[in-house]
Amino acid sequence: MVVPFSALRQLPNGDGAFAALAMGFGLYERYIDSQIHNRNGDVRKERYEEASKDFGGAVSSDDFKSFWEMYRVGIQHYFHPKHFTKSKNNTRWGWDISESKDYSAFPR
Repeated sequence: MVVPFSALRQLPNGDGAFAALAMGFGLYERYIDSQIHNRNGDVRKERYEEASKDFGGAVSSDDFKSFWEMYRVGIQHYFHPKHFTKSKNNTRWGWDISESKDYSAFPR
């Protein structure tokens, strides 16, 4: 498993880091989901709390969910991080690429 990640270091300008991040997200999601599944938990309901525990509580489940939605969902489904505004204090996260008025579903 290390070889594919190591090969990405050869790409110029750190471009391989984006691919490594996407690969890492998929592997981490499988790990977290397996932990929940193995104790007969509900993956959809417990994923963010489990991740918070995995980070020793240093990240709240709410903040992890925000991060996960922006990066993992954004990268895996849109090939770039998503933009969103958190409802508590209207904190903006991410890039406006997919949310700007000039964005279209299909490249021009």
